Amino acid sequence: GKAAEKGIVQGVGGGKFNPAGTITRQEAAVMLSRAAVLCGLDTGMTEEEVSAALARFSDGGSVASWARSSLAWCADNGLTQGWETLEPTTPILRAEVARMLAVLLKNAALFPAESLLLSIFLFAMVPFMSKMKLTPYTESKPKFTRNNIIVLGVLTVVSVVAVVLYYVFYISKK
Repeated sequence: GKAAEKGIVQGVGGGKFNPAGTITRQEAAVMLSRAAVLCGLDTGMTEEEVSAALARFSDGGSVASWARSSLAWCADNGLTQGWETLEPTTPILRAEVARMLAVLLKNAALFPAESLLLSIFLFAMVPFMSKMKLTPYTESKPKFTRNNIIVLGVLTVVSVVAVVLYYVFYISKK
């Protein structure tokens, strides 16, 4: 798909994808940091910066080597704000992904996060997210699959474009 073409997702190894699998927090961080590069953000960090960012969390040492720099970048750029621990192998929640995407768009100056428009956008996403075929709830926490994050990404892009067009053609003309 498009996410693979753009390098956001690269599969689970051996050239294989697991679209029905769940996404962990560290996997989501890797995908979001790759998306950040596509948005024009610099995600490069030195090993010292990575270590310092992860050291702020009691479980920072449990992050997989392939996800360290991505999760550190997310932590340093506010995408993990509110997380007391990283819990890198825990399935990520819908709300966490939505918040991380909103912060990423704000950081990339692609969406005014403090505006009323963001609230409208996130509120408007709830019906779409509830109609998506998400994996079952486990311990009251919904799992987020690779297919679902791609669908949410597409819905997010379409919604952002709609809001930007509304702003450009309606609000800025007032």
